[in-house]
Amino acid sequence: QHTIRQYPASYFNPRGDQPFAYFQVLMLSQLFPDAVGYLLNTAHAVDAVHFAIALHEFKLLKPDFTAKILRQYVRPIGQSDPKVVISYLQLIKD
Repeated sequence: QHTIRQYPASYFNPRGDQPFAYFQVLMLSQLFPDAVGYLLNTAHAVDAVHFAIALHEFKLLKPDFTAKILRQYVRPIGQSDPKVVISYLQLIKD
């Protein structure tokens, strides 16, 4: 894990067109918060949220980390679709 963190994302994705390459390296290295955090800062933020939910279910992410991500994700849709917000927030009730 220490070795992987020494290399920037651009090392694994030099052209910048395959963000899942670095994400996969982080996941395979069991750097789950790093993987989700990286993907959140790409055009695949929605995928990051759903990976966070899955990792949370397997207790591979701290509940506070998952809650923060979900709150940020649902905040913009809170007024327009409260049912969706409730559905997501129920996932972190434990």
